[in-house]
Amino acid sequence: MHWGAARSILGRHEWIIPGYSPTREINQLYRYAKLSGQKRTLLASADLQHGLFGLCQFDPDKDEVWICEGPWDGMALWELLRTVKANDDGNLVPTAAEASSLLKRINVLAVPGSNVFPEVYLPLLAGKRVVLLYDNDHPREVNGKTVEGSGLTGMKRLCGLLANAEQPPTEVCWLAWGKEGYDPHLESGYDVRDALTVGGSNTA
Repeated sequence: MHWGAARSILGRHEWIIPGYSPTREINQLYRYAKLSGQKRTLLASADLQHGLFGLCQFDPDKDEVWICEGPWDGMALWELLRTVKANDDGNLVPTAAEASSLLKRINVLAVPGSNVFPEVYLPLLAGKRVVLLYDNDHPREVNGKTVEGSGLTGMKRLCGLLANAEQPPTEVCWLAWGKEGYDPHLESGYDVRDALTVGGSNTA
């Protein structure tokens, strides 16, 4: 609800999720649906530019921006950050007060795909500490050649855009699931929401 997600009236088990422009106005409406027996996927409305998720909650005064791959990861992380805080020892502990939670200083955004980050959004990250949290995608074979996972490729692409931005971030960090950027012991596509679901009690 906080991110604008709602069940679609057009189909059972379908969701609609708004994407936002850099001015935090709705510029895209995504449909999360299953097509032809395939797994559910995020479908953009035709003839509209891609938007980012979570900008409806964006506070330009916060020092950090954490960027997830996909709205469900973003929502799960946003929910967690608003319920935990760091104690005097630096450990994370539960809190019922959002004003004292990690969300007080962190914005959470999400991209609709690993290779989607329009450059018009770069000014939002100027002077911020940016943390990229894309999926654990395994390398794959394409035309007989092994290429790195799309999550890692997407983070590298965004790092390049940020490094060359007119007003770059103060710092950019990215999630390395393993030594080569991915963890072969986790499923390909394993993501932030999976990690929070499996290890949520340890994370908090």
